[in-house]
Amino acid sequence: MLSWTTATGVFSLGHVIWFVISNAIGITALVLVKKYCKTERSQNIAMWTLAGALLVSVIGHRFAFAFIGGARGGGSAAYLIPNTFCAMTSFLFAIAVLTIRNKNNGVFHCLMYLSFIGTLIVNIYPDFIGDDGWGVLTIFSLFHHTLSFYLCLMIFVLGKWRPDIRKWYAVWLGFAVYMTFGYILMEVFGVSDAFGIMYGHGVFPDTQYAGRAIIGSMHYIFAGAIFLVSQFTIIGIYALYSWVKARKAIPSKA
Repeated sequence: MLSWTTATGVFSLGHVIWFVISNAIGITALVLVKKYCKTERSQNIAMWTLAGALLVSVIGHRFAFAFIGGARGGGSAAYLIPNTFCAMTSFLFAIAVLTIRNKNNGVFHCLMYLSFIGTLIVNIYPDFIGDDGWGVLTIFSLFHHTLSFYLCLMIFVLGKWRPDIRKWYAVWLGFAVYMTFGYILMEVFGVSDAFGIMYGHGVFPDTQYAGRAIIGSMHYIFAGAIFLVSQFTIIGIYALYSWVKARKAIPSKA
């Protein structure tokens, strides 16, 4: 339900204003980069600039979550380490862009899908806006999701990365790494939840740890199904586009 008279909330006036302005700036930036960044150096500078801004925003988000906290937890130094898919992906994505020259490798075939699909959903439906109002945590969250989304688009628009069915498995290896690291965060660092593993805790608080882990796994299965469909949709659309483009490039016989 639209809440035009309130400043906070997913479908509030505040979110609509943010969505319009941030996407207008993002689209304009993409058009300018595509038009004027023709050399390898200028393209790298554009990507590095956006990746640097992303890294700053996600680090700011972690500091806000760790030392200010919010409705979803935080409030201790352990939360400086990203414990959500979005935060960890933004952090790793920014570092990868800044340090890895070749974008057509397994790392990017994992991070590009995780970042694009995740941030597309969150940019449309940022459910965290209603949690803490327009505070520091919300601002940093919106910034790193938006910057990550447009960094994906910039890398694609500049031709640095293309969907490849042969590397479909990379994102699923990434999922496995995230889950493993999530258990380490909870067991070693005392984080209450990481990457949705403890999703079932609030629903079934009396369930034993193993039972909650099973419920959390069901949450992963649901999220994984969404990513699987989305990933192969992207691969399929690009494959169809490439095929049509190749067919048009073949000279017709008189």
